[in-house]
Amino acid sequence: MFKRYGLVSYETFQAARADIATLQAKAREVDQLNIVIHAEGNMDDAELNAIGNVKVFAGNAWTIIHERRNQEGWYDEPR
Repeated sequence: MFKRYGLVSYETFQAARADIATLQAKAREVDQLNIVIHAEGNMDDAELNAIGNVKVFAGNAWTIIHERRNQEGWYDEPR
């Protein structure tokens, strides 16, 4: 079974938390919403994970991985 993935990027956890309503709306459009945060931090962030169908990725390495996936069209179709 294929899943639809979405991607949203933020510089900080604070910026992501301040945008919860947008994240909730985007999460309803996909099977899994990947929230990528450039700053290092706790990927088990309770407030962000409470949205439901999200995965939080934090730090430079994860940012690079998801930026490359996005550039390669990984998020353009179900997988």
